Amino acid sequence: MRKLLTLAAICGSALVVAVSPASTAKIDDTHGGPVCADILNESGITDYSAGTVTFAVRTAAPSCRGIRYTVNVYDDTAAHNFLGSGSSVGTKVLASDDMTTGIVFVTVPLGSAADPNAASFCITATSSDDRVFDRAPDTGCISFPTPGNTGGQTGFN
Repeated sequence: MRKLLTLAAICGSALVVAVSPASTAKIDDTHGGPVCADILNESGITDYSAGTVTFAVRTAAPSCRGIRYTVNVYDDTAAHNFLGSGSSVGTKVLASDDMTTGIVFVTVPLGSAADPNAASFCITATSSDDRVFDRAPDTGCISFPTPGNTGGQTGFN
């Protein structure tokens, strides 16, 4: 009976390792996270209303279940004052315009310091589980225009 329980425990451990997101294809040798955690340049603000920013995080593969995608929003001034943060867990949703990539929508409630007529915000995004797999951009933040406005960037280039 002990041998059977030991065998079941070993098989269970092997199954957990086999289906773990960290055991799938990797972003690269430096980051080591799963490809589904790789944040792409094609991300952007999809809505800004009622004191919230909705940001579409594009991923290199359908987003991973269990991976948390976090977006931080700053004002687009030289000071880059922090306005809010939000996160969503991946759901394996495919991007409708490119079925090889994924998309996660993150809603970020903003603080009262946010300009209701802001034409752009400075954004950072991360993907993480037991550690951060990817950060976009690698340093600082990137200016993204709000819908209906021009200027800023349209991705984490």
